[in-house]
Amino acid sequence: MKRGGIITIWGRIFVGESSVHGPSPDPAGYTGTLRLGLDQHVRGRSCGIFNIPATGTVDGRQVFMMVKPAVSFENVSMAFGRHILFENLNLDIAPGQVVGIQGPSGTGKSTLLKMAAGLIRPVKGRVRVHVRPLGYVFQEPRLLGWYTARENVSLALEAAGMSVKTAKQTALRCLKDLDLAGFEKHYPRELSGGMNQRISIARALSVSPELLLLDEPFTGLDPAWFC
Repeated sequence: MKRGGIITIWGRIFVGESSVHGPSPDPAGYTGTLRLGLDQHVRGRSCGIFNIPATGTVDGRQVFMMVKPAVSFENVSMAFGRHILFENLNLDIAPGQVVGIQGPSGTGKSTLLKMAAGLIRPVKGRVRVHVRPLGYVFQEPRLLGWYTARENVSLALEAAGMSVKTAKQTALRCLKDLDLAGFEKHYPRELSGGMNQRISIARALSVSPELLLLDEPFTGLDPAWFC
């Protein structure tokens, strides 16, 4: 990712929605805590967005970089029926930033990612994404059961315009990087949940995304993958 950034929902290994299985991210390591709904509590619970700014070096000093946002949420409001998730959300994500979304279940974390991906539209406001391509790792693998591990990754590459031959080679390399060499011809039903999740991660990374959306991507993976 040269120009884009990363938006991630901290999964159970970091901050769980109902339980914590590991240390929480240190808020002191982030800048600009933003509460969904303009610092309002959502259904009595708060949901925070922690922003790591893009930085650069000038004359040996670290400075913040003023750049065009990779993703912009402009006065965004979202509701499902009478249930309001958040209102008038404004957030700019600069190229190179890593943004973590933290909060309880049902406060709109996954909804924010889906809006960034263009899968759903807000009821009010606008979401602008200025970088392409993007990779998306969902909470669950979302693999095609009648495709092998390699074919699930290749499909995304071919859809992006890559030749069948190059897509196959790239898919094999990405699966190897996720320690799935030897399982390329296996179907999702023949693999564990953690292995299927790694296939979905390989699929997202295979397109060399400028924007990477991670929705609790490490749920179900062994702790060794976080070291």
